[in-house]
Amino acid sequence: MLTTLDLLTANDTPGCHAPSYYAATANAMTAHPRLDETLNCQVCIVGGGYTGLSAALHLAEKGLDVVLLEANRIGWGASGRNGGQVGSGQRVEQTELEQRHGQAHAKLLWGLAEESKALVRGLISRHGIACDYSPGILHADHRKSYVEESRDYVEHLRLVYGYEDIRFVDGDEIGQHVGSPRYFGGSLDLGAGHLHPLNFALGIGGAAQAAGAKIFEETRVTGIDGKGSGRITVRTATGDVKADHLILACNGYLGRLDRQTAAHVMPINNYIVATEPFSEEEAKQLIGNNAAVADSKFVINYFRLSADRRLLFGGGENYGYRFPDDIKSFVRAPMLEIFPQLKDVGIDYGWGGTLAITPKRMPYFARLAPNMLTATGYSGHGVAMATLGGQILAEAVSGTAGRFDVFDKLEIPAFPGGDRSYWEASVDHVRQDRQLIGNAHFDVAVIGAGYAGLSAALKLAKRFGLDEARKFAAYQDLASLKEEAAFLKDNFGIRTRVLGKSELDSEGYGGPEFHGGLHMPYGFALNPLKYLLALGDQVRQAGGRIFGKSPVTGVNQDGECWRLETEHGYVRAKKIVLAGNGYARETVPKWLHGRTLPVMSSIQVTRPLSEGELSDQGWTADTMAADTRRLLHYFRLLPDRRFLFGTRGGIFEKAPALTAMQKRARNDFETMFPAWAHVETEFAWHGNVCLARNLTPFVGEVPRMDGIYAAMGWHGSGIAMASLSGEKIAGLVTGSLRRDDLPSPLQIPFRKFPLPAFRKLYLQGAYWIYGWLDR
Repeated sequence: MLTTLDLLTANDTPGCHAPSYYAATANAMTAHPRLDETLNCQVCIVGGGYTGLSAALHLAEKGLDVVLLEANRIGWGASGRNGGQVGSGQRVEQTELEQRHGQAHAKLLWGLAEESKALVRGLISRHGIACDYSPGILHADHRKSYVEESRDYVEHLRLVYGYEDIRFVDGDEIGQHVGSPRYFGGSLDLGAGHLHPLNFALGIGGAAQAAGAKIFEETRVTGIDGKGSGRITVRTATGDVKADHLILACNGYLGRLDRQTAAHVMPINNYIVATEPFSEEEAKQLIGNNAAVADSKFVINYFRLSADRRLLFGGGENYGYRFPDDIKSFVRAPMLEIFPQLKDVGIDYGWGGTLAITPKRMPYFARLAPNMLTATGYSGHGVAMATLGGQILAEAVSGTAGRFDVFDKLEIPAFPGGDRSYWEASVDHVRQDRQLIGNAHFDVAVIGAGYAGLSAALKLAKRFGLDEARKFAAYQDLASLKEEAAFLKDNFGIRTRVLGKSELDSEGYGGPEFHGGLHMPYGFALNPLKYLLALGDQVRQAGGRIFGKSPVTGVNQDGECWRLETEHGYVRAKKIVLAGNGYARETVPKWLHGRTLPVMSSIQVTRPLSEGELSDQGWTADTMAADTRRLLHYFRLLPDRRFLFGTRGGIFEKAPALTAMQKRARNDFETMFPAWAHVETEFAWHGNVCLARNLTPFVGEVPRMDGIYAAMGWHGSGIAMASLSGEKIAGLVTGSLRRDDLPSPLQIPFRKFPLPAFRKLYLQGAYWIYGWLDR
């Protein structure tokens, strides 16, 4: 159910640098080729930012055979878009690091940070990198109460760490440095500095290539095989690399290439604008000493002058996948708060980029396997630290892990839920199927590898079955329960048990929101991902072909066949099964347009509950349960004593809406299970279910499109219904089943929503009403 967008393509043009001031003023760029063969090397590096480039340079200088793969261009990500600050220390202040790790370890971290700045300056000098390096960073306090804290911190750095390059700036002096009334003091660090970040990255890349590293651009890695088992294979769409060691250096653009790393970092977006150039006198009125400035706000404003005297101002961030439509306006607002005198100044460039943060705002260094390392999550402090990180990874690959261990021992935790659902965390390995590269011909093509799609594919090849028995219970008012029980018995012969409040409590279904229950000894609960993976394995064993990461972009008639277009090829098939459900493209084929709507479901899983906590709440049963709200909740106690709690009600897949949906689910959980209000959520994810206008699935041949069949629209009841419908649709495809053999409600094709362009809006309104009625 977990769904993510692709940050490598969501906001930018693949293969091109962001339209930034840095790209417009970049030094000459070397165009590196795409990988188009299978290579063998000692070390493969994924990612062409500071970490990857520095690792490639230092490994090549040691004489190792190195291949670096970059999905776009060198310096395409945060390394070529950031504010350019080369800061002292770590992202977290030394006093806090002392509290976390003790003063001895904090001093080791400070020492490494000092080495990182020296490394940057050394690389610039040694390789003649023209990147406009200038000394000085001013830390400006936006509140008067922070000024004395700055004085104390400067004194602490001088006394404990012997750092003499920083000094305190009081309220009388701050105006000499920044032409803004918003600041009351701070500190000036002349041991730090700033530079042109893209030119610095390009310079390291040139040095790495000159040292013997092989660099390939526009070569996106699609999978990794062999972790921890001798040689490792890094797969791309156009070639493979076989290596003794692998370094992952993707930072905010990792995606889901490695689940362990992804769980420890969160990608966030930050934005910068570049004004029109100022005269020398105008520039000095803004920043008096050409230092970079970073203020004390939680969402930091940072700014500096470029070599041609533009103001580069960074401000504002978000946690979604999409950049604002108008970045210049988005950043202009905080810029004018600091510099209201710039209200009539033109902005020539505006751009965004994605960085990676960790829960503790310290880098995540990890040995993912004996032959696989990563360093990521610099949390906005990466120009110097990422450059050092690459050098440290090169040392670790060469057998010297002393500096690596300083970071590895920080034990950076994963974010709650990380990038994985609870089900994904319960599976040791998920097979990565190859993309479709080239063209293929089949009798039947199935779009969608969910329950319906895999079940259909399997039925078309060989029978297969799974069985696990558990029970299901639903909760509502007692009078309605009795009516429901009678209805089920009279019409379907289903015998149920009506439970009153006291019986619920005595049988382990305790909760203040529960007033009665209907116990049905039918249905069952299972691990849905394990079931799905088992179906996939059976399809492969039966001779079916599965292509991963191959979304179908178009369906067109091609003679007597249908042609399914994908990014890297096409499939010709006599018949097609549409089984994408909530993830189907509604224009593939055009008949789907306006007939379905993806609706989000949100799930949270707690940490394991103790026996005492289970007893306090009065919930000890492992029965799958759901309430009868219009926007229902569903919940169960898992085998490892974690508690799963899910809800529905999301329409718009944007960061604020997703956050609100998760908060609402958490509030509902605490209301329904008050004894567990203190229990942390360890996993949280969301996914799409498919909503149709008539609220019933459609299983059958698509009208006026001979040979195209659909099995979709489960409305949240898909594990069993989709699996059965997959078998039924396979019967229709092969002719072993007639349309009239299906239940009549399933034979009705989806109808279009009224005013389909506005269906999200009016359904959101309906959901608000449902939510109000439920409460």
